[in-house]
Amino acid sequence: MWEKGGMKSKTNLQEADRGKAWGDWWRAGMTGDALTLGSGLLLLLLCMVLPLVAKAAAGGSGSPGAGPMASYAANKAFFAVLWVLTAATTGCAMHSKWKRREAEGGPFPVATAGLAAVTLAIGLAAAAGLLRM
Repeated sequence: MWEKGGMKSKTNLQEADRGKAWGDWWRAGMTGDALTLGSGLLLLLLCMVLPLVAKAAAGGSGSPGAGPMASYAANKAFFAVLWVLTAATTGCAMHSKWKRREAEGGPFPVATAGLAAVTLAIGLAAAAGLLRM
């Protein structure tokens, strides 16, 4: 802490530790837990929006001459944006949990990996057109 001319300034120490602090933020337990909770809530919202882009919305009511919902394109766009947000949050949660696992040697994050798998499956089903059976 002491140098030839006196003490190092506090700001120099803060600047040197800035990169280390950013890495510690990803490994913090609260970060991974908050991101996992957020991705779970976003997945719940995504599943609630799912009927707006599924078979009932795409095929109409079944009456003769009935077509897709009038707002089907807007619903599909909202679903896509919500899926990307859910996937990004889940990816960040998985990254945070993985960094913590590397640092502390903890168990595999099963719940976060499950959220990632379900999010990926819904996205693949939507991209393949399986939701409009």
